[in-house]
Amino acid sequence: MLNPITAVTIARLAGEAMEVDWHAKFPMNIRFLRVRICIDPWRPLLAGCFVRVGEGRRIWIQFIYKRVFRICKNCRRIRHTYPSCGVDNLDIERELNSQLDNIRHIFGYDIGMDVQEVHFVNEMCAFLHRSDRRATRVYYC
Repeated sequence: MLNPITAVTIARLAGEAMEVDWHAKFPMNIRFLRVRICIDPWRPLLAGCFVRVGEGRRIWIQFIYKRVFRICKNCRRIRHTYPSCGVDNLDIERELNSQLDNIRHIFGYDIGMDVQEVHFVNEMCAFLHRSDRRATRVYYC
């Protein structure tokens, strides 16, 4: 079941959890749970993760970044778009492996990456669906 503790644990994969939008009122119909995170703007954004649920079944948790504009589809960093990306593919793979090692170290999860899979999906950008959110806010933590 999705709850604030699980949401914070999952959100910590993408960045430092700052705030959880949760109201413990019944009845609940939870389709999403919003967690505000502090991301490192110099690292690639995660598209999401798989979470193991009952009987070994896995479900995909999609990360959606609000108020983040100009996400590169090549390197998954903010500040530029694919046509102007000058990041070498070896550097991207090295950075992704570093991020996975960091997740393994912090959480103790056995995590991997398939380089043949898509690492960017348009649904990551909430601004595609909301024209009033086309600005990136940068806070220094």
